[in-house]
Amino acid sequence: MAANWVTALKKLQDKDLRIRTLRSKLEMIPKEKLSLKEQANKNLAKVEKIKNDVLALELQLKQSESRIAEYKETIHKLETQSNMVKKNTEYQAMLLSIADYKKKISDEESSGIDLLDRIDSGKKTYREAASNVKLENAALKAEFMDLDSLANDLKKELAELHSERTAFAANVEDDILKRYESLLKKGIGSPLAAVKSGICENCHLKVTPQTLNSAAKGLVAYCDNCQHFIYTED
Repeated sequence: MAANWVTALKKLQDKDLRIRTLRSKLEMIPKEKLSLKEQANKNLAKVEKIKNDVLALELQLKQSESRIAEYKETIHKLETQSNMVKKNTEYQAMLLSIADYKKKISDEESSGIDLLDRIDSGKKTYREAASNVKLENAALKAEFMDLDSLANDLKKELAELHSERTAFAANVEDDILKRYESLLKKGIGSPLAAVKSGICENCHLKVTPQTLNSAAKGLVAYCDNCQHFIYTED
């Protein structure tokens, strides 16, 4: 049967280790929420980029159409002027210039067809991406709300544990409690650890026979290596 000081300390430690676990989870929640926000923003940015790419293509198409209109206007002027030119060399030069503008129009029209295809494809991609992101961000929002709910639950349980802890701490002798809480604040392992086969379960190192003998008798004993409280199990 475990010594009274061990029984009392184990009950207190169970509460404290649970508190430590809950605090750790609670501390991680803001980071997890930030990660969810960043992912949602990345999703929106991805859709916005696709939208802007399509708008850029539409602007290119308008600029191409504007150039075609300018070329046609220039051709019309050249054709009008050619009717008044008397020199053959000037007439031939105008015809070459007209042909050059017609080629530019043809190139622009070919480019325009390609732009239209890319715009249609881009709009389709945008619709699909926007739909997917809407679903993804809805899921992220739900997960975000779950984290808020979890945080509230953790805070509630922590409050209950702190209230219960006071009663358990009152059952531990003052000198033992003082050392225990000092070890607990370090946040490393368990202040009270069992010894199995001569090995401390906190630091996993062998204790001396003398220390093991003290622990077996139920006396207050400390690990020779990590200085944590130790006890032997029945």
